[in-house]
Amino acid sequence: MFALRFVFSLRTLEKWEQGIREPEGPARAYLMVIAYNPKIVEKALFKACA
Repeated sequence: MFALRFVFSLRTLEKWEQGIREPEGPARAYLMVIAYNPKIVEKALFKACA
C-alpha cells in the first residue's frame, strides 16, 4: 500500500485522490522524488527506521 510504503496518512491520500486538497510544499517535493526513484526513497526510509 502506497500510504504505508512511503509513510503518508491514508486520510491525506484520500483527500488528494478525491480532489479535496492538493499536495503542497514538502509533500509535493516528496511525491516528485518518489515518482523519480521510489527505490531510493524506500532505502532511505528503511535506514531511518533501522
